[in-house]
Amino acid sequence: MLLSSLPPPPPVEVAWIDFQWCGFGLAATDVAHHICAAVRSEALADDGDLALLDHYYGALCRALVANGVALDVNDAQARVFPRATLQEQYDTGVLDMCRLVFSYQWTRVGANPKRLEAASRSQNKNSYNKSLKNALWLVAKCDALWVYI
Repeated sequence: MLLSSLPPPPPVEVAWIDFQWCGFGLAATDVAHHICAAVRSEALADDGDLALLDHYYGALCRALVANGVALDVNDAQARVFPRATLQEQYDTGVLDMCRLVFSYQWTRVGANPKRLEAASRSQNKNSYNKSLKNALWLVAKCDALWVYI
């Protein structure tokens, strides 16, 4: 993450570098990808993804202050990057992951419960490609988010 250290009130300049994609996008896309692809199902239960997102947001706001982008945590939350914006971007990122997984990855590998179980010990697969619980979480999350579109 690259941050400008210009004093307020100029707009905050923030840039993210994603080494597999370089271009404009939502700040929370990589967060959504990580949570969907790499977090154990036990940590996702009971809105565990939202708890992880809250933890990330707290660390992000402190980093914005430490790097001179925000005056304090309240300024980071109110002016620089409100929590509601992170949530909207995260939800969009999760839906985009669902699009990719459902239409491309699962059709390509012929995903089904037996194949997920067979891949459960793999170190070379995302969690939704080797855990039935993670796959079901992703489907349920997508279904819950789809209602709001």
